[in-house]
Amino acid sequence: MDFEALLNAHVGGDERKPERERGGDEAFLVILAAGDGSLHDKAKPWNEDGRFDLCIVYYGTNDETAAKYRGQAKYFLQSEGPKWQLMRRALKECSWRKYAYIWMPDDDLRIDPIDILRMFRIAQDDDLLMGQPALLDVNIQPQYRKIIKRREGVLLHYSNFVEIMCPFFRVDALEYVQHTFDSDDAKSGWGLDMLWPTMLNFQGIGVIDATPVEHTRPQQAFGVQSSFYNRFKIDPQREYFDLQRRFNFRDFRKRTFEEVPDKNAAKSSSSASPSDRQSPREESRKDEDHNGDPKGEDHNGDPFKDEPAKRDEEQG
Repeated sequence: MDFEALLNAHVGGDERKPERERGGDEAFLVILAAGDGSLHDKAKPWNEDGRFDLCIVYYGTNDETAAKYRGQAKYFLQSEGPKWQLMRRALKECSWRKYAYIWMPDDDLRIDPIDILRMFRIAQDDDLLMGQPALLDVNIQPQYRKIIKRREGVLLHYSNFVEIMCPFFRVDALEYVQHTFDSDDAKSGWGLDMLWPTMLNFQGIGVIDATPVEHTRPQQAFGVQSSFYNRFKIDPQREYFDLQRRFNFRDFRKRTFEEVPDKNAAKSSSSASPSDRQSPREESRKDEDHNGDPKGEDHNGDPFKDEPAKRDEEQG
């Protein structure tokens, strides 16, 4: 099925309703590549919320851990390899197309499961194509800090970039970009975070400030010369350049755009409801002058309703 048909299904919901029900909390799926020390299983295990589904790809070898993770997940498989190969395998094994949103976090991120649910609801309320939870100010790569760091008192802010440690996708957007890592070459994931926004015409991308995650592993843990990369014979820089040649995309200047204030900032995340506000997407529809410029004037529009705009030369 081509993307136009998927988009029509997203808007109408009739032809593919059995596969893509969007009515309740069952519409959300977390796909997690989890090792023995995965944080999803620590202070507040993610599976205990019960209002989103878990697909766990266990990349360890301990039988007891495998049995425990299997019991926590709606979908479970055990396989070794780098994250994006494991995500590739998971998408072939689980029924992800029936969900509205899919999140693919690293296993070293600390977040309360109730905030995972709220993140999904905020994304769905705003009809984002792609996004991520903001990061608390620890273990953030310096070049990404202004883009993905949590902003106090903000529900979400729009961007043209999402870091590959924890992206989420609207299901039709994931179907649209899935082929970019459905390859033996997708190992480190380098370049995917530049390719995906380009494919989405830099629109519908948001960072959810109201539900931040803590990145617990130091950035240098997976440096270019790390034992992990050596073990799986990963050359991330070569992978990045090969991806650019394959998909013909260019580097661009990472930017952020409007912020949406969090009206529930004074409340706990457990009692806050994103449905109390009017969606910024609805606000943007009042403005008929949006021109689809990838620099941000139509950042939260749907890029597949019209022909994609050309890349602005300043983005290079």
